This record gives sequence, C-alpha cells and structure tokens, in this order.
Amino acid sequence: MTAEPLSREQVVLVDGLRTPFCPSGAQLAHLNLQELGRPVLRELLERNDLDPRWVDQLFWGISLSNSAQINPARAIGLRAGLPAAVPATTLQSGSGGGAAALAASFREIMAGRANLVIAGGADFTTPQTAGRTRKLLRKFSARLRNPGGDGEMATDPKSCVEREAIRLGITRQAQDQWVLGSQQRARSFSGRDLFREYIVPLFNARFPDKVFARDTVLESPLSEVDLATFSPLFDPRFGCITAGNSARHSDGAAALMLASRSFAEQKGLPIIAHFEDVALDGGDRNSGLEGMVNALRKLLHGLSRNLTAVDLLEIHEET
Repeated sequence: MTAEPLSREQVVLVDGLRTPFCPSGAQLAHLNLQELGRPVLRELLERNDLDPRWVDQLFWGISLSNSAQINPARAIGLRAGLPAAVPATTLQSGSGGGAAALAASFREIMAGRANLVIAGGADFTTPQTAGRTRKLLRKFSARLRNPGGDGEMATDPKSCVEREAIRLGITRQAQDQWVLGSQQRARSFSGRDLFREYIVPLFNARFPDKVFARDTVLESPLSEVDLATFSPLFDPRFGCITAGNSARHSDGAAALMLASRSFAEQKGLPIIAHFEDVALDGGDRNSGLEGMVNALRKLLHGLSRNLTAVDLLEIHEET
C-alpha cells in the first residue's frame, strides 16, 4: 500500500509482542532468526485483525547474522504473510539493531512516507550451524566476542565495561551487589506475569508436550556466594567483569506496530501510547558505552526538557 502524503503528526504505538527470552543454546536453540521472528509478526497481524496490505514497511534489527538469508527481514515478512510488495529492511547494528529499526519506522511515518510500519528485532546467538563440537563452539564464541573482526572497531563490549569500571573506581564487589539486586527484582517482576499478554508462546519439537511462554533466562538464580566464585573474563588479577555479573547471551524476538494517529483512528486500531521523538548516538569509536547517555541528552534537548520531566527511565544494554 502506498501512503498518502501526511502532515507532521503523532506517531502512535498500536501493539507490541515478543517471544519468551531464553538462554543461548537452551529452549529455543532449534530455531533461527526467521523462525523466531515469524510467529511474532504473524500474531501481531492476526490479533489486530490487520490487513497485511496496510503495512507500508518492515524494519528488522539483528545483532549478529548467523543466517543463510541475505535479508532476514524479507524472509520473516513473507513467512508471516506480508505481501511481496512490502519493503523489508534488515538493520545489523550490534546491540542497536532493534533501536535502529524503531527509529527508522518512526521517521518514515513522521516524514509522511508511511502510514503503518512494523519495527522488529531478533537475537539468536545459539551457534546452530556450528553443531555442538567444542572446536566449533569455540570458533563461534570468538565471533561473538569480536563480531566486527577489524581492530578497535571490534572491541568487545564487556572489555569496554571493565576498562570504564576500573577508570571510575567501581569494584567487582559493587558490581556483584548491583547485579544481585537487579536479578532479584527482575525475577520478582517476571513472576507476576505482567508480560503474559505480550508473549507469543513457542514450541520445541524435542519437547512436544511443552509450551514455552515465559522467560527462562533468569530461572537459575545466583547468590552472593555464587557470584564470588566466577573468575574474571579478561584480566585474571584485577578484572571485575565475570560471567556472573554480565548479561547472558539469549535468544528471542520482538516487534512493535507503529502508525500515524490519523491512520490508526481511521482504521479503528488501538492506541497504546504516542512517540514524541527518537535519538541515536554511536558513542566513542573505541567503546560506544556513553552512546546511550549522549542519545538521552539529544532526545531531551530536542524536546526542550530535562531529566526531571521523566517519570520512568528504562535502559537496556547487552553487557
């Protein structure tokens, strides 16, 4: 469907869905990027009784492409039932792929080039194509640590965190305590099933009688004693980043449906929220860790606001 020219108007959130998030190599290891994304997009269309021809574009972010597909977004869109005429763009930008997809969708609608766009993302770090031999697993793990493959542009995010922590005087003990509290809060929140209506259940052929409809990435709680037993990942003497206090690689997918307010109202689509603006920042060449801080500053500056106007701030980072 070709969008009619629009004046600058609000971009609204119509709906959003995701899969359960599971540890790499666990419950979702039998799938791939396309098989993770297809059910999310399909359910997003069906539960809103949406004519697939209304979708103007699909943007799909990924962090690491281990797919035989040149354009995973195209495969996901076609398998989910989008017409072949709907453009589908895959955005590979490390941890920022999903955010880039959201920003691109927002800007297409704001510019009047689209009425309805779907922004999605998937992360599949299970080395499915590598089999399960130790040798190939080591090769894949090295690729995860150094996805760019070219010097300082391929710096491992976790090593960047360690350098910053040492520079700022943040101890290993302080990080362990922070992670312990964070994981406890996350498990408490997850246990209340507040996300149930937004999670698309998945199946695993190895467990035909079981449906995966809850996050399992935090199913094995760590105690303070457990965290203290992990060895540093980088510097064996002074390192502070461990497998215990850093994020685990996980598999999962999510998608958001965005529309112009006028189009959503015209078609009777639900409006959950509206977007005021988006901002992206690449951070420093050697680490990029301050990118989210700079992006937040850009966003607030563009809206002529400060942090005191924010009631809830959610920050996600893979490390």
